[in-house]
Amino acid sequence: MRASRAPSKDRLVWEGDPFSIIEAMTIAGYAISAHEGYIYIRGEYPLAYRRIENAIRQAEAHGLLVIIFSARILVFTFILTPVRAPISVVRRLP
Repeated sequence: MRASRAPSKDRLVWEGDPFSIIEAMTIAGYAISAHEGYIYIRGEYPLAYRRIENAIRQAEAHGLLVIIFSARILVFTFILTPVRAPISVVRRLP
């Protein structure tokens, strides 16, 4: 596994349009049959953390994290974690 620093420009999306992240991750999760999405937000971006957390709660409350398509149901869950430094993990296949 390799961890790399995410660009701080992501913070602008987290703060400005957190629902776009929720939507994109939910659709991607459906596409690959994943049921969980992990978001790691730098601890020094408390506004971004609060906005993403609020967007997740609103999406859950309105049933937007449940996708029903062609008799296939996906309930998507987000795990939101504050971290010291932003990371994205890439796993290399052998």
